[in-house]
Amino acid sequence: MTFLNPLALFGLLAATIPIVLHLINLQKPTVINFSSVRFLKELQKTAIQKLKLKQLLLLLIRILIIIFIVFAFSQPTLKGSYAMFGSIPPARIVIILDDTYSMSVINSNGELMKQARNKGIEIVDQMKENDGAFILRLSEFPDATTPKLVYDKKRLREIINKTIPKFNHSTIEEACKVAAKLLAEHPNTLQEIYIITDQQLTTLKLNSEKEEKLFQDKTSFFFTPLSDKGFNNFSVDTVLIGNSIIQSNKPIQLQAKFKNYGNENSGSIISYLSVNDKRVQQQLISIPANSTSIIDFGFTPETGGSYKAKIEIENDQFEADDVYYFTINVPTQSNILYYSTIQNSIPFALSSSTDDGTKPFIFQKSSSILDERQLANSDILFINADNNSINEQYSKIDNYLNQGKGVVIFPSEKNDNIFNSLLSALQIKSSQSVQLSTPAKITSFDESHPIINGMFENEQNNKLNNIDSPEFEYFIPLPSQTNLYPIIQLSTGTPFLAEVKNKNGKLLIFTAPFEEPFSDFNLKSLFVPLLIQTSLYAASSTFSQPVSLIAGESSTILIPQKDEINLRDILISTNNGVKFNLNANSRRNNNGIVSDISKEMISLPGFYSIENKNVLLTYICANINKLESDGNVADKNVVNELLIRLGANENNISIVQSNINIASLISEERNGRELWRECILFALMFLVIETLVSRKKKDNEKTN
Repeated sequence: MTFLNPLALFGLLAATIPIVLHLINLQKPTVINFSSVRFLKELQKTAIQKLKLKQLLLLLIRILIIIFIVFAFSQPTLKGSYAMFGSIPPARIVIILDDTYSMSVINSNGELMKQARNKGIEIVDQMKENDGAFILRLSEFPDATTPKLVYDKKRLREIINKTIPKFNHSTIEEACKVAAKLLAEHPNTLQEIYIITDQQLTTLKLNSEKEEKLFQDKTSFFFTPLSDKGFNNFSVDTVLIGNSIIQSNKPIQLQAKFKNYGNENSGSIISYLSVNDKRVQQQLISIPANSTSIIDFGFTPETGGSYKAKIEIENDQFEADDVYYFTINVPTQSNILYYSTIQNSIPFALSSSTDDGTKPFIFQKSSSILDERQLANSDILFINADNNSINEQYSKIDNYLNQGKGVVIFPSEKNDNIFNSLLSALQIKSSQSVQLSTPAKITSFDESHPIINGMFENEQNNKLNNIDSPEFEYFIPLPSQTNLYPIIQLSTGTPFLAEVKNKNGKLLIFTAPFEEPFSDFNLKSLFVPLLIQTSLYAASSTFSQPVSLIAGESSTILIPQKDEINLRDILISTNNGVKFNLNANSRRNNNGIVSDISKEMISLPGFYSIENKNVLLTYICANINKLESDGNVADKNVVNELLIRLGANENNISIVQSNINIASLISEERNGRELWRECILFALMFLVIETLVSRKKKDNEKTN
């Protein structure tokens, strides 16, 4: 404890006055009037002792009255970080404003962001001359909103008043580390950090268990939670495509995951699927408490191209995650590169039209060296293992697969050694060819595989006895191995078509030639649909699950563009019509154009178009960070643990509830808590006691 007016303590000398008066009264003879000696004898010894005790009690009370009056004038103060005879160094303040999108929630006191702005301005209003402040918004990390100290209160108020909820997600831990770097440049000052937040648990998450000493021992922390109950929330969490092969005029199956972050069941909620701004399906869903529900949706694209789709639910307290945006690229045509030195029926089969009259493939052929340019412009590589030059091109094929593209290999009518060498280079076991006296037939299909599942008109036709099986007199067995999955089996017990799943792309292997004299496969009705379906499946490597970017976070995208376009002409068009040039952020690779997207370009959830000279290349989409959807709040222990691990002194951490006057708290922290009001109160209390005791004493004296 210290005193802001210590000179007043000399007034404590006045406390000796009651003592002196008491001693004088002890020496003064007391006159007792009585009528007879009998009354004197009857005076009880105990009554005299009580009288002396009351006199001592009055003496003590009068001394305390004087002491508390003197203390009140000397202004005693407790817990002042720098209070010492009124001398306080300049304050260096860091105001951490949580402007993540959960601050848009409205509670009984209004919007949380508005409450945060008001608290920030209250703090600025308490700044004295020579005090300076930094503003840190969570949305702007790793940068500080004001990297330099600001002394101008007006400018600080303007910055705070312009703060609105953003979709960028950061943590209080990151903010405190930035604050520590800023304050490290200002030693020997009064250092205060104010954290104004909705207390969301995901924002207060510790990314590291390591304890750090980032702050001075005297650095004060004021943690202001604006919400202690959080919010119940239902969200559309993710959407996945159920199809392995995507085609126009074929149903696309979607699986949407809905999540309930609250402790109560959701009841019935209406959900919608919209495609290209048109609602196509509606579902009634129910989500158990603290759980998820998966619901099936679907639609049929009429043509190829890029589709904008979204699944949404009825609005709740937190609306930002009530809609999930995604895009689906339905291929118009896939480019096939056919590597072979001979003429056969494969080009004819893959040049055929599908049921809707479209040709799904663009065909080009290579008979010598696999050209890098041709590889880059293709989606599928068909290899007829008939050319020894393939031995020099294993690395190109392996790289092609690692890029996520599809490769289909089948043996040559000439030489099975080339086929086996190629498989060996790709780390696939095979055997020498087998010539059969009795032709082998197809005996079984993996009906769950996308190639087979999408090939037949209906379940009744998808029966083995309805298939006119080709006959094979020659094949190359593939022994069983962990990464080999048979799709079509022969009567020999070995696969006719198998998939290898140890690559990023899709590697499919036929084990028998397609034409006579080795088989009559090319003459059967199965030939064309199987090759088309195999090619579509192989091409689906390049049409994967929809990629959702996170709104407000930097990312990298791949634009699957094969045509020669000028990078200078590539633009990203935002939701509000603003366009950014991607020239400086883009580069080419074998799969298309890679572009870096800054957080400013995708600051909001929704759809964004990638354009070249006003021609649409593709759509991309962004959704809110899922961490913002969790409305659960942290408790006091989580807050203390976080700040202590970062180096805060536990005694200097104050939890400031939203209804507490922060101005008086700041004054107490800097100057200490002034106790003069309590001293006045005690002085008045003892004065009342002294009056009552004195009156009772006089009444007793009269009675005696």
